[in-house]
Amino acid sequence: MGTYAALESVGGQPVELYDFLLGATHYRYTSSDAAVTVPLSATHQYPDALAGTYLPAVLTRANIQATAEDTDGTLTVTLDRDSAVAQLFFFDRFLDGPLTLSVYRYHRAGTPSPDWPPLVTIFQGQVASYDTNADSVSLACTPIQQLVQRTIPTVLAQPLCNHVLFDAGCTLDIASFELAGTVAALSLDGLTVTCVAAATKADGWWTYGYVIGPAGHRVGIVNHVGQALTLLRHFPEGTIAGGDAITLVPGCDRLRDTCLNKFANLVNFLGFHAMPKEDPFKNPIV
Repeated sequence: MGTYAALESVGGQPVELYDFLLGATHYRYTSSDAAVTVPLSATHQYPDALAGTYLPAVLTRANIQATAEDTDGTLTVTLDRDSAVAQLFFFDRFLDGPLTLSVYRYHRAGTPSPDWPPLVTIFQGQVASYDTNADSVSLACTPIQQLVQRTIPTVLAQPLCNHVLFDAGCTLDIASFELAGTVAALSLDGLTVTCVAAATKADGWWTYGYVIGPAGHRVGIVNHVGQALTLLRHFPEGTIAGGDAITLVPGCDRLRDTCLNKFANLVNFLGFHAMPKEDPFKNPIV
């Protein structure tokens, strides 16, 4: 019949499919060395959201531990840093909602049947944390069963604003703050970009912001003085050079004065700047 169980027993062609979902956007990858297309069928028992093309990617995952507890089994997936999902996790980016992950084991052979396409779900969860290095991003994903049992604070009592610049709570329109420029020079190590347009703003204006390169890559800015922008890391090799058009996006340290003086957005500031530095419950005032 070409069912999953039959193909498992006779030696099919299994591959793994990774479906990251952010809002309505799917980022689909496969462990296969070629693209895998899951067809849409009116007869199969799986949701239509599975249908689509899964692209080959440089990725690895840790073992999924089978335990008696549904809340165990955090899965770590590591992707190449230039993949679209990895790009979402640069320090200067923010996610507009949770990023979920579904992992499937799929047999590329088989014929239409009630159990077609032949696959099983081996993990469903949500990205809970991430770790970056020069070449990759590792995502720690929490099983969906654990998420429904967790109480997550939405607002922290802290001096810093709980919003991220340009997110839904901040409300500012990023297009109103972007600035087009041109690369006048690029240092040999690729960590300093000279841009004449950067000097139209006071020193520090672009610090904690980022540069959007001609290929769409975003790299954080750790310091801005005059025309010089010091980058958190270099752009991928061959994606930027002198004379290229770039876009500059300012940064925010999430302090009250910055919200007021730099962005005139104090009405949406969600921090507690006047809270005492000492915890009165631990160090009572006598």
